[in-house]
Amino acid sequence: MKTIIYSSILFLTLAISAKAQTSNLVVFDQQGEKFSVIVNGVNQSSTPSTNVKVTGLSAPAGYKITIIFQDTSIAALNKNIYLQNPGTEVTASVIVKKNGEHALRY
Repeated sequence: MKTIIYSSILFLTLAISAKAQTSNLVVFDQQGEKFSVIVNGVNQSSTPSTNVKVTGLSAPAGYKITIIFQDTSIAALNKNIYLQNPGTEVTASVIVKKNGEHALRY
């Protein structure tokens, strides 16, 4: 009887902890441009930086990411990302394409 109770408690604990896992998103700029990251309308960086880590994202879920550069001559980037695996860290870099436009690449 005790083994059934202990097994049930262990199973519930593991199920709750597996559901609570969150993912992270790290965004950095290869050219050194400072930027702010907005996730679903919420600013994730208090000051513009070349590297921003967003924590506490639940997966699987989709998020709308907006990157606003400190240099106003650079257009803002809008990208939808989908986090599929809980407990992972996704890294994305801001690059400059051949045509001079900025893009976000995983």
